[in-house]
Amino acid sequence: MKQAEEEYRALLQSNPSLGSLSTRPSPMMDYSNDSNDGPVHLDTMLRFIYKGRAGEIPLPSTRKVVLVEELLDSSHFKELPEGTDNEKADEMRERRGYHVSNFGVSQGWTPNGSTNNASNKQSTKEDSHAIVTAIRDLFGGKQCKFDEESLRYFAAFTSQAYGASDEAVEMIIAGWTKALFHQVGLDDISARDIANGLPSKSLLARLEVRLAADCLATRLMDHGDY
Repeated sequence: MKQAEEEYRALLQSNPSLGSLSTRPSPMMDYSNDSNDGPVHLDTMLRFIYKGRAGEIPLPSTRKVVLVEELLDSSHFKELPEGTDNEKADEMRERRGYHVSNFGVSQGWTPNGSTNNASNKQSTKEDSHAIVTAIRDLFGGKQCKFDEESLRYFAAFTSQAYGASDEAVEMIIAGWTKALFHQVGLDDISARDIANGLPSKSLLARLEVRLAADCLATRLMDHGDY
């Protein structure tokens, strides 16, 4: 083994482009226990990126040298996504740079233009994105899209504005909605979008009647007078 190391060092000196030899663990390595019928041996998995392709090769604890030709054997590369095994994709992969990403105490290489996120944080981001998308869709049409349950809330709370005109109630709702969107950064929802998405004064008036009818029906059902 010592002779093999000396020969490999001599090869590197004659051809520096092959890389460098190090007996220290690489930052691209992780460890796993491989148990068969015999005793458990601690092995190392060398993970690498070559021209945008991810690969890995097992390194038994007794092994000291890995030749570049062996490292770049096609069997050590991970399978490419469907439709990306072509020359154009190869060129894009080769041009892509990488940066170090930290995940707790661990590190890894991440393609530029993307980031690593913990799964729980990613779920939170996806949920937040879904909520924002739903709000934009709600105010993205030419008429009110609120469902019946939401419209009941409008009717119940605007009924407390004793003496206020339908126009005043309509403006209060619109002003509060605009202020909320501004506060959370949804300034792309315009005043026109808000006007189209909120219930009109005529709908608010009808909602009051429907709410009164619902309340009366509920009261009669509670007393058995139906």
